[in-house]
Amino acid sequence: MPFYQSRTAQFVLFTLFIYVLTFASVYFAISSSISFLQVTIKLTQGFNIIIISIFSIINSIILWKFSNYLLFGELRLIEYEHVLERLPFTVINMVFMSSMFNEHDIFTTIILSLLLLYMKVSNWILRDRLESLLQTVNDSTTIFNLIFSTQFFFNLILFSLIDYLMMNFCISNSLLSNSNIGSSASVYLLMGMEFTMLLVDLFNILCHSILNIYEFYKSSLVSLDTHLTSEDEEDDESGFNGLEGKFIYEKIIDTFTRFLKTIIHILLLIPFAMPVMLSKDVVIDLVTLSQNINTIWKIWVNNRKLDDQLPTVTQHQLDSMEDKICIICMDDLSINSIQKNFEKRKPKMLPCGHILHMNCLKNWMERSQTCPMCRLPVFNEKGEVLPTRRERATTPEPSTSTSSDSEENEEWVSFPIETIDDSTITFNLANDDGRILKSRLLINSTTDTTQNSDDILGLKQKINQLQDQINQLNKNMKPIDEKENILLSHTE
Repeated sequence: MPFYQSRTAQFVLFTLFIYVLTFASVYFAISSSISFLQVTIKLTQGFNIIIISIFSIINSIILWKFSNYLLFGELRLIEYEHVLERLPFTVINMVFMSSMFNEHDIFTTIILSLLLLYMKVSNWILRDRLESLLQTVNDSTTIFNLIFSTQFFFNLILFSLIDYLMMNFCISNSLLSNSNIGSSASVYLLMGMEFTMLLVDLFNILCHSILNIYEFYKSSLVSLDTHLTSEDEEDDESGFNGLEGKFIYEKIIDTFTRFLKTIIHILLLIPFAMPVMLSKDVVIDLVTLSQNINTIWKIWVNNRKLDDQLPTVTQHQLDSMEDKICIICMDDLSINSIQKNFEKRKPKMLPCGHILHMNCLKNWMERSQTCPMCRLPVFNEKGEVLPTRRERATTPEPSTSTSSDSEENEEWVSFPIETIDDSTITFNLANDDGRILKSRLLINSTTDTTQNSDDILGLKQKINQLQDQINQLNKNMKPIDEKENILLSHTE
């Protein structure tokens, strides 16, 4: 805490110093002027404009801290980190946007930019608060408490109202031929577009919130059904393991909101021929939109392949397992076809041999394309499901073979291999009497003498080169040694 307290003390002292300078600037401007216009001109020139700007920034920070404390309370460490990660890029982007306008737009641009920055930071914190809200859900939580016991939805409505009013204000002023403030239409149009983007982001947060509330509602129904079910009766839905396909629903929401942002950026470029720098937003939106669409398509195709190409585990295979538990949901694996939702809960064998529930596997594959236990890939480079161990076992096993000494006799005899390791191959031989003879073939690894000889010659050449360099250095050192001896003799 000493470091934090020292920074706070420095900020307080700097704030008091700026307040004194601002008061002095205003006092001298008023005392040396005869009209309000002259006071305004003096405050917007020279060193006074720097003091007024710093004064505005400090008061904006104080107002932002106070309003955030009222709306969010104490911020978590991860929320501070996310704000600090995104803030530099956002500020730099706003500075570049402000440089595109004329000098008479500077004050309007600064005021709207500060308000826009505040709303962006609030949106970032609100999105993090959604994750924090979901982490606090427990067995005693109800939907009513989830919606009305926190400030999350109040902040969501409040920010949506502010963004809508600012969007309406900016667009209305951009359509007027003569604005009261005197700024050009492009300033208000650009700021109106930015507030519209914030409104789209809030719509994205609202959709994610509704999706999570629906998942919580399904979970509460399953919990209620579990309590009403007799303990002696086998309940196949004893645990709710998340909404199936939730990840793809979230991707669809993100894709739709990204599509809305792309349309807004394109519509902004068409009538007003905005600077080329703004076209980067269109490029970023198009790239992100194509990536989201490609992700959704791959998830949908992979889910169909998992259901069609992965084998369903038989009762014999399930009985041979020591641990009959799905590692994802921690529920028992069962192939009882009369249970509810058997198509979703049926056990599937991965190419590595591990067994999981079908719905658990789909939820996992939406985020990772590997086995959750051994991390081996499930799909090959072409996007096809790899064959399982069972399928690979049906392919012809490698075997040792021999032939007669005569080249005319093309009959081969196969000897089945039992084990193979790095140095030994074990297989069975059968004689004419039908007796099985266990045989073993030793593998002697030999090195390539030609390669070794080439390596030795290369090392010898390098040694000779180093020796020549040493000799050359010794020759160069002889004149230096002679000069040093001469100097020593003169000094003596």
